[in-house]
Amino acid sequence: MNNQPDALNKKLGIPNAATFSIGQGSMTKLTLNTPHATAEVYLHGCTLTNYTPTHQQPIIFLSPTSHFKQEKAIRGGIPICFPWFAQNSDDPALPMHGIARTAQFTPTAITLENQCITATFEFRSTPETHKIWPHQFHLKYQITLSDSLNIQMHVTNTDKQSFDFEQALHTYYNIANINAIEISGLEKQNHIDKTDHFKIKQFPSTSLKIEKFTDAVCLDTDKTCKIHDTGNNRSIAIKKKNSASTIIWNPWNKKTLEIADLENTCWEHFICLETANVDKNRISLSPNQSHTLSLDISAAPLQ
Repeated sequence: MNNQPDALNKKLGIPNAATFSIGQGSMTKLTLNTPHATAEVYLHGCTLTNYTPTHQQPIIFLSPTSHFKQEKAIRGGIPICFPWFAQNSDDPALPMHGIARTAQFTPTAITLENQCITATFEFRSTPETHKIWPHQFHLKYQITLSDSLNIQMHVTNTDKQSFDFEQALHTYYNIANINAIEISGLEKQNHIDKTDHFKIKQFPSTSLKIEKFTDAVCLDTDKTCKIHDTGNNRSIAIKKKNSASTIIWNPWNKKTLEIADLENTCWEHFICLETANVDKNRISLSPNQSHTLSLDISAAPLQ
């Protein structure tokens, strides 16, 4: 399909509800509008860069200095990590977080019904992806905007052999200030602390506060988490299905200085809480088998 906005609008666009246009870096994006919320998705990595419920602050954080370049992942939003998370364990020279974050996705369908809009995109293996990851696959990605934001990540093994993969929706949540949030849903959760030699630790029995550089991988958890954001007077609920890992990341002040596409104080205004299947929770698929990870994000006033 021609991924130019005019061609896409003619084939898939819905007036006042789904419009393709040229965004930052001359990249094609899709803007979705419903009475409930607005959202923006770049075809580059199928990265959702904005989700703003009506009469609220944006729920998704996007770095003001993000590189919108073909060879770079967008900093912020909801990057898709696939088919591995973080550094590739077999070959550290391969792209961080896999090949999906910088791939060009193809929109295949948009439907609008009862003030609920769903956009479907796909990313298929090619001879080029096979050079990096030698497996045949089909990734279908569905974004639904209603009174919440719902994302479905479907992965199908179209190869003749089985394969394993990791995945993560590396979501950057917009917050008023990192010092004024608490995260519930991970009380007493064992986790791998990647900032301290990958030691196994346990979170406290109370809601979690972020007070330093944090890179924690929680395995064997399917719990709903909530970000209680005092500054924005709201609680963001993060519900998931078919996801056994949750990752929490914030670079804090010193680490931020090493990240070229983050301003020095940006770390104060986001927290990454990632819906994932990584490490021992990685997914194994036989030929023709599929797996669907689901993420649902909503917000409500603090009680």
